[in-house]
Amino acid sequence: MNKFWWQLPGPNSFLNKIINDIRDGRNVILCLPEHLPAGMDYGIRNCLDESERFSWCTIKIENNDSPYEKILSFFGLRDAITIGNQFEYLCNVESFMGRVIWLQNLNEINWVFWKDFLIQYEQACRSVPLIKRTIFLVPLVGKICKKAPEEDVCLSKRKWYGVVDSFDMLIFVNEMLREKEIPHLLKKLTVSVISSISLWDPKLASYFMNFDNKYIFKPNLVLEEYAKEMKWTADTNRDLSYGWDSGKINLIDGERKLHSAVLAINKDYREISKRIWNAEIGIMFPFVEERRQEILTILKDVLYVPFKTRFGEIIDDWKDLEIGHIEKQISSDNIPVSYELKRLISVLREIRNSLSHLEPLELSTLHYIESSNFVNLLKT
Repeated sequence: MNKFWWQLPGPNSFLNKIINDIRDGRNVILCLPEHLPAGMDYGIRNCLDESERFSWCTIKIENNDSPYEKILSFFGLRDAITIGNQFEYLCNVESFMGRVIWLQNLNEINWVFWKDFLIQYEQACRSVPLIKRTIFLVPLVGKICKKAPEEDVCLSKRKWYGVVDSFDMLIFVNEMLREKEIPHLLKKLTVSVISSISLWDPKLASYFMNFDNKYIFKPNLVLEEYAKEMKWTADTNRDLSYGWDSGKINLIDGERKLHSAVLAINKDYREISKRIWNAEIGIMFPFVEERRQEILTILKDVLYVPFKTRFGEIIDDWKDLEIGHIEKQISSDNIPVSYELKRLISVLREIRNSLSHLEPLELSTLHYIESSNFVNLLKT
């Protein structure tokens, strides 16, 4: 699913900004958190038109590489030290021109040398025509992002921050579950819950594919296991300016949030429950309302108005009866209603009450709704 991830609106927009930098003749520093899915380089290559002038190269860097010597060796160039300025020579030698170079395996050891190389190369680029200019793409992962140079005339910096939104994750999870045989309502809820818990992290969303729904709707143990795999430990520091580089924090839908696995290892289960509730309410509140209107249509001839609620409110129109009012009438008065319909109304009232009190739903309740055959039960 890595290739699909980079086609989503948020990630693809990030790639297109890089493409625009390339077309503008700017080298690009990519500031990336740890645990990002592989395939960004493939995504960028895929976005570049085949008709464009660029030739793609990937250079794998070792810790003891001299940047300049590595470039010369990779392109089979002779040493230009005796000729004059190294960078002037490099920028003007024909076999080096018109390329996009992806630097692979940068780390805190070798970045010291490559940073200096790129700063000097950026200055040399300024006198090279766009059509001949070679562009470096420089992925920095984790803490070394703090050591990235500032932007300049021929140097752009792109940070993976606020790139993914909730719609990206909904599309991604829905695609993973597309072929799975899950009842329709439960599938919608599963997609929504996984998306809400995973936030910006497709690896966590994919991780949930290994578990059944009882662990998805009560995910604390799964999240704690995931945190172990990420090598995250409990941390009382809840400062939201700390932890971006390790993937613990990011911006989503305009709000800085902690990764759900970080919440789990810090025993902040209330916030996890809130995320589950937030995923459920958008689906189940409309579901309950639609069923309420169907039930009212079926029972309009036997329900009575005016109806006095337990709070003293008088309801004069049968269309305004809430699901709890319907349940009260059919349970306390001699109204002929089947057991199946009574049970469905009771469960709908439980769903509405739970969500109204910010409580996630029990999986058994959701299974009952699916097994109740409510579509046929509510046919008029």
